Amino acid sequence: MPKSNDISNIEQEQSAEQLLRTGQLNEKELACGDCGAPMKLRTSKYGLFYGCTRWPKCQGTHGAHSEGSQIGKPYGTPANAKTREWRRKAHKSFDQYWRNKGIRRQIAYSWLTKRMGLVNADGQPDKHKCHIGLFTINQCKQVICICRKEI
Repeated sequence: MPKSNDISNIEQEQSAEQLLRTGQLNEKELACGDCGAPMKLRTSKYGLFYGCTRWPKCQGTHGAHSEGSQIGKPYGTPANAKTREWRRKAHKSFDQYWRNKGIRRQIAYSWLTKRMGLVNADGQPDKHKCHIGLFTINQCKQVICICRKEI
């Protein structure tokens, strides 16, 4: 017998798949981070994702929200393999920082926003710009340096 969270994941997957199949999800126009071809919203056992339309020649994928008001919206921006690797490294350093400090991730993101100087047009810290899924390689390297100094 499946666990209760397995059932909810299956139900979410089916509802997302049904929404996708019936055209009720608004796909975002995304270019593959690996080859530049358009990406198409698809489903998997893990939920929604964007896959390169050149598959199987190109294996480019990018995660998408599978539930709630953000359903179908991509996580961050698609990136090539090198940028994805740096984003993973940045997340690893950042996660290590906030866990070692014993603080909530949300508080840590506010701290990182200020440390990186991510501001809005008024010069105020802009937490919406502090998303590792949006970062360039250089920004990822900056995250790693900032977090290592604090660990």
